[in-house]
Amino acid sequence: MLGAPKTVTLFGRFKLLPRAQVGQLLQARGAREVKDLTRTSDLLAVGSGATNLIASGALGRRLSEASSRQIPIYGEARLLEMLEGRDETDATLDTAPLKAEPDLLGFLAAFDLIHMDGGKIRFSDADMIRGAQQLRDSGTDLVTLIQALQQRRQAPKGRHRLSLAADGTPVLQWEDGVTTMTGQGLLPLTEGEDLDLAFEAALEAEESDDLREAVRLYDLCTRHDRTDPIAPFNLGNVLMQMEDHAGAKLAFQRALARRPKFPEAHYNLAICLEKTGDPPGATDHLKQALDQDPDYAEAMFNLAQLELAQDRPEAALSLFRRFLGHSSSDHLIHQARKAITLIERTVPGRHRPGTKG
Repeated sequence: MLGAPKTVTLFGRFKLLPRAQVGQLLQARGAREVKDLTRTSDLLAVGSGATNLIASGALGRRLSEASSRQIPIYGEARLLEMLEGRDETDATLDTAPLKAEPDLLGFLAAFDLIHMDGGKIRFSDADMIRGAQQLRDSGTDLVTLIQALQQRRQAPKGRHRLSLAADGTPVLQWEDGVTTMTGQGLLPLTEGEDLDLAFEAALEAEESDDLREAVRLYDLCTRHDRTDPIAPFNLGNVLMQMEDHAGAKLAFQRALARRPKFPEAHYNLAICLEKTGDPPGATDHLKQALDQDPDYAEAMFNLAQLELAQDRPEAALSLFRRFLGHSSSDHLIHQARKAITLIERTVPGRHRPGTKG
């Protein structure tokens, strides 16, 4: 159930209800809305008009991140059902026997084609997943696949199956013939229509490596909505890619002024501070990131390195050991173990636990 202190990421274009109204409904339930996925997100809700973010990879990256962190993925319609108290999903079927691609399941949930809870689905979703995997195995692109399945769901009732025409076009095959499923096309993205569309355009520009355009659009969003921390955070990320660490530092500071408890912003600001010659400032912000998210493995590793560089080996050793229990990165784990061995060998009086000094 939604409510305080849940954080809900609203991603992409919402069509069933204006996004501002969705945000008001969340606020009325005590939940907090954000525009992009962060470490504090409890739920990712994707707008039904987000198909324009598929080709760029922006949506796929968020869905993969949400799945890896076991954050539930809802479509717009299901989110509204939940807010109205009508989301009574009987999700009891394991998806493993269906042999569907995990990323595909995320896309289907994002567009309300299936309901997924804790990795399980409804029995009625199994046929939808089989049809989706059939299209995927045939090389159908994700935009066409989503549109075809949306139209299939809206097709008249009766015995039919999803198939492909000779040219690869998805069709519905009935007992007495074939019905084509012509896509309706993507909604045009009109820059300047509203800030949500400008934010989407910035995401697309960033994903396609048009970094100058991404900076322009994120800066536009930052200046026009002085309460949103995500636009300046994303702006800082793009400026970091362009190695403008001074500009990125200002962007992350602006994000933190709008939301002080924003672990990723503290973490990225620390990187900028270290790059611009302020290790004590970087240390402080990494500590704040860990105060807000004690499981933030990357922050542990970077803070350990900073402590070691500032001649505080005991603090570094504790952080490296703590990091080993939280990270899944083989490369960083190897580096942490090397650092632990080095500290134990070089610090006077330091020895391995369980051994004689």
